[in-house]
Amino acid sequence: MLFTELGDRHKPAIMLIGGQKEADIKTNKQIQTLFKEFRVILPEPELREREAETVAKHIYQYVAQNCGGKLYALCGFSDSWEIAQKLLEKYHVDSCKVIVENETSEPGKMIVNIIC
Repeated sequence: MLFTELGDRHKPAIMLIGGQKEADIKTNKQIQTLFKEFRVILPEPELREREAETVAKHIYQYVAQNCGGKLYALCGFSDSWEIAQKLLEKYHVDSCKVIVENETSEPGKMIVNIIC
């Protein structure tokens, strides 16, 4: 699994888990506004790693190793809600905010409004 980090590593970390419809959220203008204030982490599972359990385990390990086990916000788009749920319930990822957005016409709009 690949992880892309955008923004300053010394700022609070936000994990954005994209659904299949929002495969490339790096170019989303709503999300780009977060790069100034936060360390934005984008997990990118390989095609064979699409099961929620597998993805959640990899994300948990990444957060534990690279973020001290804590996130400012855990955000999921559309069908990634199951991954976010596993991160919270099974792996007990520490996050101040948890947001699952199902808005497909303007992905990122709700997340940006809640976080900023």
